[in-house]
Amino acid sequence: MEPVGFFGIFEESRRIISAYSRHFLGLSALFLLPIAFLNCAASTFRKWVDIDGGPEELLSNTARPYGQYHAREFLPFSTGFSGANKAEVILFITLYSAVIFALALCSNAAITHSICNGFFGRAVKLPSAIKSIPGSLWRLVFTGVCAVGALVGVCIGFMFIWGLVVWGLSACNIHVASMTPVPEVAFVFIGLVAMYLQIYWVLASVIPVAEGSWGLEPLRRSSYLVKGMRRVSFSLNLFFAIAGLALALWANYLQSSASDSLDLLSKIVQSITVLAAMTVLFLYNIATNTVFYMYCKAHHNELLGAIMEEFAQDYIILPFHDQKILRVVTVAEP
Repeated sequence: MEPVGFFGIFEESRRIISAYSRHFLGLSALFLLPIAFLNCAASTFRKWVDIDGGPEELLSNTARPYGQYHAREFLPFSTGFSGANKAEVILFITLYSAVIFALALCSNAAITHSICNGFFGRAVKLPSAIKSIPGSLWRLVFTGVCAVGALVGVCIGFMFIWGLVVWGLSACNIHVASMTPVPEVAFVFIGLVAMYLQIYWVLASVIPVAEGSWGLEPLRRSSYLVKGMRRVSFSLNLFFAIAGLALALWANYLQSSASDSLDLLSKIVQSITVLAAMTVLFLYNIATNTVFYMYCKAHHNELLGAIMEEFAQDYIILPFHDQKILRVVTVAEP
């Protein structure tokens, strides 16, 4: 198979999705559309928890003249739950995150299973995709826990080294802690490490479904497969990160009071557009990761063996004594 780039992976993903459009439309409506809705409504939920008076006070608070709003309302993860009980806030955030996390895992398992079947030309059916979720769910959970654990370990190591450096310089009467914005430096460092690891672990969400492994093995396997394809991995991650951020900011703008100048019809049309765009973006994110996994296997000469195993039941190999050349003969069922 010839090397494929960023656009080639998108084209192959589009081909598979178009060939089974009704199937992926059903999966998107089941799992991805609720995720997109919860992301779009995040700022509204935040305001609801932030205000004591409930929905009535929420409506009166957001119905302000254009320009009288706070910049923090544009932020998708704004903090400062001042009005509500702390326990209620924690419970709300926990339930909100758990629902999104569960839907994300189910969508990843079902869509990855379907894309793999479509890539090999197997039957793509909704019941089969739904049945694949329980077997892949726990593998994805344990793999995610290991990935987060590895990231936390790196952060702890950074904090330990930073503490040693500060202690050593303090012994020399150089007070670095007062001159350096430690939280900002730590935030930038964690972000850079997460971006670097995501380039190598981009296939960690596909391998537990496609190969049945879990834990640290999908992370190690993903790092191996991505070798030689790091530029494509970086391009995919960068594209979906920028597109997701743009849609999140657009959704938060529509939910903020800054959009009060828009008429009702325009606001409804834009909200539906953002919701549909987020759903399509989530679908293509999972699909391109799965197709990228296939091309990474082809890059490491593993895809041919997978194809031979896939169609081994449909062929028989006859040995010939003339230089032991193998002939492949199709078996036609009566």
